Amino acid sequence: MKLSKRRSLVATSLMLATLVHGCGRAVNEKNYRDVERETTIPSPVIADDVTISPEGPTLDFAAIRIRSELYRDVDPLRPGPYAGYDTVEYALPAAADTSVLADGTLVDVRGIAWLPKSANPNEKFPVILLFTGNHSSCGILPADPNDPRVDFSVEFRLTGACPTGLIEAPSHKGYEYLARALTSYGFAVISINPNRGVQGFNNTASTVDRSYILARAALLRKHVSYLKVGFVRAAALDFQQLGLLGHSRGGDTMRAFYNTYKEPAEFQVKAIYELAPIDAGSGKSFDAPAIPWGVMIPACDGDVSSFQGINPYRRMLAQKSSTSLLSIVTLAGANHNYFNTEWPTSDARICEGDQQELWDYKAPLSPEGISRQATALKGVKGSATQRNLAQAFVTAFFRANVGDKKDPTVNRFLDPRYSLPKVLTDTANIQREFLDSNTGLIMDELESNGTVGAEYNEYDPFSLSLVRRLTEISWNSPSEQTWYQANLWPEGKDLNTIAAINIPIARREICDSVLAQETCSGSPDLNFSLQLVDVDGKLSAPFKARQFAPLRNIVNRTRDVFGNYIPLLFDTMTLPVQDMLGKLPDIDGKPFTLDRVKGVRFVFDQTKGGRIYLAKRWTLDQSKIEHPVRTFTPIALQEPREANRITRQTSIEAAGVSQEDWERLKAASLIQR
Repeated sequence: MKLSKRRSLVATSLMLATLVHGCGRAVNEKNYRDVERETTIPSPVIADDVTISPEGPTLDFAAIRIRSELYRDVDPLRPGPYAGYDTVEYALPAAADTSVLADGTLVDVRGIAWLPKSANPNEKFPVILLFTGNHSSCGILPADPNDPRVDFSVEFRLTGACPTGLIEAPSHKGYEYLARALTSYGFAVISINPNRGVQGFNNTASTVDRSYILARAALLRKHVSYLKVGFVRAAALDFQQLGLLGHSRGGDTMRAFYNTYKEPAEFQVKAIYELAPIDAGSGKSFDAPAIPWGVMIPACDGDVSSFQGINPYRRMLAQKSSTSLLSIVTLAGANHNYFNTEWPTSDARICEGDQQELWDYKAPLSPEGISRQATALKGVKGSATQRNLAQAFVTAFFRANVGDKKDPTVNRFLDPRYSLPKVLTDTANIQREFLDSNTGLIMDELESNGTVGAEYNEYDPFSLSLVRRLTEISWNSPSEQTWYQANLWPEGKDLNTIAAINIPIARREICDSVLAQETCSGSPDLNFSLQLVDVDGKLSAPFKARQFAPLRNIVNRTRDVFGNYIPLLFDTMTLPVQDMLGKLPDIDGKPFTLDRVKGVRFVFDQTKGGRIYLAKRWTLDQSKIEHPVRTFTPIALQEPREANRITRQTSIEAAGVSQEDWERLKAASLIQR
């Protein structure tokens, strides 16, 4: 039976420079090239009877599964088989070490280790070394124990003591929740205390290593030397199975350590994971192309607000340098500080775009927050939701990639071909980009055609090299005549042995380029159609884009409060080619074969308008997708439009901290991570 379509075609003028804004009005906007771009919004003309009425294809189109739901009901927070852990703190006297700080400033070797309890007294555990980010080393306790401690002094760095009335801020202990999970799976976790020597300051006297990244890496190497021979539990540590975990400056530190210290007889780094990291803090960009590397980006980061942590991914993907695994997990509503329970003040006042804060952002300042000009919110010490999300992905990453007992199938938590566990998606919006170089083929768009689309390039902010070629697409009204076709295989490609096509996609519609976002209402739902196209121009039956990616407008401006360009945060549309074999009809209801595919057509015929960005570099995944033996969510020609329960549909309520207070607090902050 043929797929019939009944449409009243919409007569519109195609305007390549137009876009829809989340706040519903036109603005003059500077793009990343610092070129003025005038944007206008005409009143859209929408047909009264735009419908698609399939009479029923002869092929089993509805049996095509969007993604695997193998892990949908899995609890990623469930502890592993090791019950309990031992806590061991260590400390060596402060001493000058010019390999760490050339000026002779004293540094010490202090840290905390969490080791699994084991019935085997001779068991050796794979090691996860953890390095915290930059933070004040001393703080004041609140009068109300339910309020957060306020950290503001950095004197400990030089003196080894806090001023009278203050206590040391134990940043390195703020990841015990991660250690609890990792030790349950048999990992020894050791967290470095950098307060003496490198914490709380920038190296302003030098143009080299201004963020003390190389100094931190040298300090980490000093710890390794002690842990291998002087530590009381040294015999239990297997440094041939070493994972590195860093937060903020600690992330950049771990890449610097990996690239600087190549000593396979002493230790072998098997994988690196980073939480909200900076990049190029030493003046040099470090990558890790030979081992699994992953990063978690909090989309509401008020500190590293230019999302520097995605730079290594973009560089390695652009250079095709990775021979292992790359992953980006973006958490909407998460901020910078709340990955660490000892960083209890909020770095973000309120989130941008379609994000729901994972903490009580409406809480007023605590008394100490007011008196110390700090972002301490009354009764708010962090976010259990944010910590749970971090725990789920960090634990999965190291379980999959480090240790003699590693299980690579656990990397599927990072793979957008697999649905995330419901316990995670019920609490936050999560986006994923993923490449396994062992099974993924990198493919580039070689040519394109259509009625919309303009080139948009993103550059590495430090090397200024091109890291991502994109197509920017904006439209104002739904029409079958508004389309863009990406041709990756002009001569045709046989996809019969391919499992999936992975298409990176981002959405950005601008509201106001101001810090406060209270006046920006939630972005409207966005949807459009996708079709495979073969070398003869034959089109497959259309898919609806929102089945593959939610198309959220997470960050609705192009520059942060420091004037830095904010790179796009991508999600992945995964087309399940493996599941389309023998089931996919063309637009006439006849079989659409996958042996001569030319590309993918994007038709903007569903919602009023929007602006999206398509990467010109895609991946083909050759590894078969494993499905559960049970029911699944089928693909459909039409999808009911339901409001995202997390996305705001009304204006945001004002936060407890006023706009004026927040600007004053930002100006008073001396430390940037």
